[in-house]
Amino acid sequence: MIGTVIAGVAAVVALVIAIRSYDLSVRTYDLQIADRNERLTSEKREVAGRITWWRESYAREAGTNRYFEPLVIVQNSSSEPVSVYILNDYYLDGKWSKGWSSKGVMPPCTLIRHYPLESVGSLMRQKYREPFNKATYTLYFIDSTGNGWSRDTEPLSVTACRAG
Repeated sequence: MIGTVIAGVAAVVALVIAIRSYDLSVRTYDLQIADRNERLTSEKREVAGRITWWRESYAREAGTNRYFEPLVIVQNSSSEPVSVYILNDYYLDGKWSKGWSSKGVMPPCTLIRHYPLESVGSLMRQKYREPFNKATYTLYFIDSTGNGWSRDTEPLSVTACRAG
């Protein structure tokens, strides 16, 4: 009879140890998954941080007149291709307007130049030049894993956004 009681106590102790071990392994697994997800997010953000842009003006000459037009330069310093879109907000004729421009897929380690007035006819350039020089620009891009990102006028801000 004492042997049966000892065997029962040993079985209960073994069961408690097994439950605690299982609980510990589940917690370890959850921590590993959380760490992996955090690392992947950090890596994605690092890749997105290698897509930069800035504004410049370039001199254009027409006859004897020389004037400056806006130029947006986008640089992909990452090792992955990205799809690039540029949004500009400009004030014209008493209201704010938006303009989108798709630059297509940008290969790794490349630089593109976006001339916002390139689609405007020569007669309209005079009207649009000043609003586009004062426009705000936002860069949207989609990385090779389908994650959408945006960069506005803050040089180091990279914001995840929904693609599509």
